[in-house]
Amino acid sequence: MNTTDMRNPFAVQTPEDISADDIRSLFVDVFNDFHNINKPGHTFLHGPRGSGKSMMFRYLEPDCQKLVQGVGLNALQFFAVYVPIKNTELKLTELQRLENQNANIVLNEHFLLTYVAVRLCASLLKAQVTDANGEHAASFKSYYDTDLRRAFLRCGWTDPLPELPPSATINNSFKLLQDIFTDQYATLLTYVRRLAFTSGPVTYTGPLCGYLDFLLPLMKKLKEFAFMPSGPIFLLMDDADNLSRVQASILNSWVSCRTSADVSIKISTQLNYKTYLTVHGRTIDTPHDFSQIDISSVYTSRKRGYHDRVSQIVHKRLTMYGIKRSSFFHQHRSKRTRSRR
Repeated sequence: MNTTDMRNPFAVQTPEDISADDIRSLFVDVFNDFHNINKPGHTFLHGPRGSGKSMMFRYLEPDCQKLVQGVGLNALQFFAVYVPIKNTELKLTELQRLENQNANIVLNEHFLLTYVAVRLCASLLKAQVTDANGEHAASFKSYYDTDLRRAFLRCGWTDPLPELPPSATINNSFKLLQDIFTDQYATLLTYVRRLAFTSGPVTYTGPLCGYLDFLLPLMKKLKEFAFMPSGPIFLLMDDADNLSRVQASILNSWVSCRTSADVSIKISTQLNYKTYLTVHGRTIDTPHDFSQIDISSVYTSRKRGYHDRVSQIVHKRLTMYGIKRSSFFHQHRSKRTRSRR
């Protein structure tokens, strides 16, 4: 390999930017230790930065799972939607101007929900649904023209919804739906930013969607389509520490609904989650509402094979770059074993 072609096998990359092929090559299966992550049920995954939470979530996405299992989308056990929180506008300072106002919870839920809906559509596009005879496209168009259009109207959607032409493919349909939510998200951002330029109230006239009346029915309906897995949809809320306190309480309220048979919410934190209260002031509790995993306690347990796991991670990264080296941890452990003898 040319020195000019050499790259750093341990360069920091956002898992979201890593291809499904590379994820399959690099990922070390840890789900024997973290079995609640890829099973139905709401789960909190706690761990410090760099402990592999985002990599786990990326691995669960449908494009990766199709490669790993060698099956089509509808044969998977779940459909995972990766929702990174860290680098988003959800934590806009201007949102603090709504604190202690009646609109605070309602507007923040719509804001969070719209972002999740954008990511849901992105995951559908990334899954690359095949539809040779157009059956899925026709079914989705029927849903879009009837039930989904009525759901938008019930939430106060006054803008004309774009028409879905008969010639639209299933992926065209997902893209159109993504554009609708992206435009609404951008509109909401503009409204929130305008709050910074006035001390008085600014009237919001757009739609207000909730989890139970909009997002949950949308995801439950998606599960019914023939191209989807029969198992639940996983919402993988990554770096949820970056949510505001009110947004965390909204997410907790979604968890308290106990909808895990249809939608399981997986929440990763860096041990700084702001609250476990719902918007109604009630706590969500384990094991009734969710399970939780502390990566640190698992990794530091001698019985969990931490050194072996790190050795596998190093080996996979070096191998991908054509570098063959014996495992340092294997050698180190062998030396320790011999010294004890």
